[in-house]
Amino acid sequence: MRTERAAIAMTRSNQPRGLVRRFGWLAASALLLAGASVSAQNGEVIRVHDVERESYQRLVELGDFWGVDRAGGYVSMYVDARQRAAIEALGFRTSLDARRMASLNYARSVDARAWRNAGLAGIPGYACYRTVDETKADLSTMAASRPDLARWESIGQTWLEANGEPGGDELHVLVLGNQNSPHDQAPFVLMAAQHARELTTAETATRFADWLFDHYDTDPTARWLLDHREIHIIAQQNPDGRREVENGESMWRKNSNLNACPSGPTGVDLNRNSDYFWGTFSSASACNETYRGSAAHSEPETQAVQNYLQQVFDDQWPVGSSEPVPADAEGLFISLHSYGQMVMFAWEGAGSGAANHAPNHDQMAWLGRRFGFHTGYEVGRDILYSAGGTTPDYAYGEFGVPAYTWELGTDFHQSCSAFESAMWDDLLEALIYAAKATARPYQAPSGPDVRAAQAVWNAQTGSLTVSGIADDTRFDRNGVTESPANDPIHDIQEIRASFDLPPNLAAQSFTILPLEAASVSAFEASIDPQETLSLPRLLFFQATDSQGNTGVPEAVWVREQRAAVTPASMAVVLPAGQNVQQTLTIAHIGSSGSLNWSVQADLPAAAGDGHDPSLDETLNIADFALPGGGSASETVPAGIDTRGQVIGFTFEGSVSNLGSSAWASDMAMTITAPDSSNYTVGGYNTGNPDWDFQGSGSGSPGSYSSSHIGTDVFGQAGVGDEGDWQFVFDDTWTGGMNWSNVSVTLHKQEPPTCVDPAGVAWLGIDQTSGSLAPGEDADIVVTIDASSLDQGQYDALLCVTTDDPSAGLVEVGVTLEVVNGEPQIFLDRFEDNSGN
Repeated sequence: MRTERAAIAMTRSNQPRGLVRRFGWLAASALLLAGASVSAQNGEVIRVHDVERESYQRLVELGDFWGVDRAGGYVSMYVDARQRAAIEALGFRTSLDARRMASLNYARSVDARAWRNAGLAGIPGYACYRTVDETKADLSTMAASRPDLARWESIGQTWLEANGEPGGDELHVLVLGNQNSPHDQAPFVLMAAQHARELTTAETATRFADWLFDHYDTDPTARWLLDHREIHIIAQQNPDGRREVENGESMWRKNSNLNACPSGPTGVDLNRNSDYFWGTFSSASACNETYRGSAAHSEPETQAVQNYLQQVFDDQWPVGSSEPVPADAEGLFISLHSYGQMVMFAWEGAGSGAANHAPNHDQMAWLGRRFGFHTGYEVGRDILYSAGGTTPDYAYGEFGVPAYTWELGTDFHQSCSAFESAMWDDLLEALIYAAKATARPYQAPSGPDVRAAQAVWNAQTGSLTVSGIADDTRFDRNGVTESPANDPIHDIQEIRASFDLPPNLAAQSFTILPLEAASVSAFEASIDPQETLSLPRLLFFQATDSQGNTGVPEAVWVREQRAAVTPASMAVVLPAGQNVQQTLTIAHIGSSGSLNWSVQADLPAAAGDGHDPSLDETLNIADFALPGGGSASETVPAGIDTRGQVIGFTFEGSVSNLGSSAWASDMAMTITAPDSSNYTVGGYNTGNPDWDFQGSGSGSPGSYSSSHIGTDVFGQAGVGDEGDWQFVFDDTWTGGMNWSNVSVTLHKQEPPTCVDPAGVAWLGIDQTSGSLAPGEDADIVVTIDASSLDQGQYDALLCVTTDDPSAGLVEVGVTLEVVNGEPQIFLDRFEDNSGN
């Protein structure tokens, strides 16, 4: 079947015949530059401006195509003088990419031996990225410490190892999944570091493994994923090449096949060496960075991966047919690369145009747009240049699993600050979604997500309260116009909930209706589980839209409600000068632990009315120096001069000693509130919101300011101001700079009720705090006193806080109506017998 389907794929790649004419200029370019390579020290990084996507393929043949800078609108390439002249001869405008040239020079300047001799961890110059040895040690330790959750396996050899050369290695895979799970575990293969110089990729795969492994016992998502998925992580697919980078060959891309261009750039491009479309859209010249090798799967690294995928995936193609893979196929393959902020998928080697789309193109596009929602990356098959012999094409072509290339970030050597502050969280969310979708990758993306779900068990009433949001809109292609034109967005039909297993596997499930007929709808219901729940317990949710499309499962821990507060409100009518006592009861209705509570009174306040300048609070930051790629931080208390909800800020400061090609806007600032909410602004190609002074206009010493206010900072309600605020400043470039006279002014709005209860003169509380054991309750006497009040209505709140996270803050409204103290007259003007 493999040979037959490859023939089908190759036939598709050569149709229509116009492709031969369309790319005829490639042959001429290849002849002009055949065998040409750029010396590691003699080239330069240039920008090729105003390049249409259709011309990317042309540029690939003329030099080392680094990537597309979406924000700047140019292509970055590493070329020598002859290659640059050839590019310009085709009518392209070029300029020096000074920033990436400086980044390259920084990477070259790092003394790897001195780094290691100093006992520093990580790749020299980039401490956040683990070396090959560190990656292997950390991942193998998982399997050794928890063999019930992980296996560490050797799957083959590198070229150096297979050929008896020193420094060779084995390829390894970490297989994560509950080894004792009774459930089917759909396979997800995540591969990284196929190209040695792309630093973020191996670290992304390894951190995903860290997250799954470390959170299995505590996080409901990690728990169910490892119970129901088998996740295969090949974090270092090209360890020989990566070690070259670690030892100072910072731009090494290929493997270490010493027979392929010994003078450099040495090796075979492993992402042009797989079986499908091998020999197309790649180079036959050993000294080209996209050299495809002497034959398909000629390299031991390629053989190892292809053989391993044969063990992991079933062949799901219809027998003897090029029709789409059935919609109920399972499994997923993702290969991590950098850079370009793109999500691409098979066929990568078929050539451009809709006629060359894969049979499952639309389904792969919709899953890709789910990834695009989380990452902000462009999504499409035909959005970069065509590449034959890629591993994703092999995975899709051989087994029918959806297969993707993710181009991460904006640099091969992404700064640690940019990776950790602007990239990692989004990549983790996208990888989690990928794992969720693995069992139904062609179907689940068309269905709604469930988010913000909660489940609270009340043992006293035997009821389970559930809530959340069903959302069928979370697609984003980020500007790509490739088909399909529309995403499968429909109204929410229903949400199903089930204990312990996803609804499609559970013996019993509960149907919940959305609160409105819309593509995004909240849901809330009280469920009778028909049993007494023993916690902890997983509750799964899965939503279906009006077209019958069911999305990925979501799981939460069921939490026990421990606090009950009664009554929900109080309303009193009193003659002027009198008072009355009411009772507020706080009960511990849970089964374990103590319940700590407090009660305070507050007046209602208008919340969310917008920025109130009178509440501004300025925090002064000590002067600091940022070395190239370095960071500085400071913690400052707030909520001292004024109190309110922070909804934005203004940064002000003066910069000096700007390094080579550095801009003030290269500095990224992360501001973290006392409740851990955070917002990051600025930096070079980080994907963060821009400074007001973003760009080359900030390339001179001077004073700069930038204001950021609105719901995108800390949400509509804002965040509480009282407590320590942390500021972290990162140089996302390599130039370095100094900052002085720095201040951050917090912009606030009026606080909502019960944020800082100040007491109410006409309300008295006889107990303000306490602790309860299970089954106990406390009766708090509330005195409502109208002795000094005029006639009219008065409103207040009793703010009840507990350490029960399911209860949160309980606000008990108190309404007092003060009336004339004279005897009351009925509406018929007659008095009753008592004289009232």
